[in-house]
Amino acid sequence: MRRLINQLNDTTTHLDLGLDGPATLYSDNSINEATWTYYASSKFAFLYHLIESLRYQDCYIAIIAKEGLTLDLLEKYMKANHVNYRRPPGFDAASTYRIEGSTGLIRIDLIASGSGLERKMARRPALIIAFDASFDIQDTQVRQIREQFGSDGALIPIVYPMIINSAEHVDICILKSMPSPQRFQTVVQTTFRARDSLGGDPVILASPPPTDLPTSMNLNAFVALKKSLGKRFALLAEAVAHAAM
Repeated sequence: MRRLINQLNDTTTHLDLGLDGPATLYSDNSINEATWTYYASSKFAFLYHLIESLRYQDCYIAIIAKEGLTLDLLEKYMKANHVNYRRPPGFDAASTYRIEGSTGLIRIDLIASGSGLERKMARRPALIIAFDASFDIQDTQVRQIREQFGSDGALIPIVYPMIINSAEHVDICILKSMPSPQRFQTVVQTTFRARDSLGGDPVILASPPPTDLPTSMNLNAFVALKKSLGKRFALLAEAVAHAAM
């Protein structure tokens, strides 16, 4: 069951991560991959618009995600969108961000979640993006990093792009202090009950589940839906960019 929850979390980050789709295979066709990634992941779509909003701003952003395929996809996404980025291990404060064909002033570090986060951040980021469920907002070292790099008593802002009613969303809403078996059972049961409202409005679990939601959607309808949401992502990204600067 834990493996299933992890798989659901991966699918929330990108469809292919949880389903072993084509994006998990290495390829040289970065432009097509970047286009597919935009449509296959609301998180990557939001990230695209945020980068475009900040591309010519002299700022530094840290993206924290699970090591492995997730960071691999992020790295390919940075390359395809011509972003100055670095990925540990193997960098320090003096190493360069410049990659061939990159444009703009924004600099991004791709950092694996887990221990030693403070050693992987070379300087104060304008914001931290918690990209997936591997990020623990209640982790002591996260609090220390936000305080260490904060200024005037303000913590560094964290942006956590999250799919409403997903297993990831449910998990973050349940107290960590709850006994582990009981907490995991609650996560599983609540995720199951909220399944019909995944990505939609927050569900009130005491109410009966909606019966008029579509059970399937063809790819053309999916792309059309994401295009209409693209404007919302752009507005949201602009608001985040403005707050970060």
